[in-house]
Amino acid sequence: MFTQLISLSVQNLMRTRTRMLMTIGGILVATTGIILLIALTLGLQDAAESGLGSNSALTQIIVMGNGQNADTSTPQLTAASIQKCVAFPA
Repeated sequence: MFTQLISLSVQNLMRTRTRMLMTIGGILVATTGIILLIALTLGLQDAAESGLGSNSALTQIIVMGNGQNADTSTPQLTAASIQKCVAFPA
């Protein structure tokens, strides 16, 4: 029974060679396309992440000192202001 099924399936495949080859070709093209899209996506993601990591605007904080031209209207970070922030109810 099993050998008859195998021989019948092989005969059907040999009879429709063109359709079989077109199906195999379609599967190969689709698989290649998916692999290329995944590779392109991973490469672009790595490039974007490395570009963001090298940007100093995202990794540095510039602290301005309390110089002679300091603006007095800008609140200063002092121990008293920190205590006010800590005491602020959540």
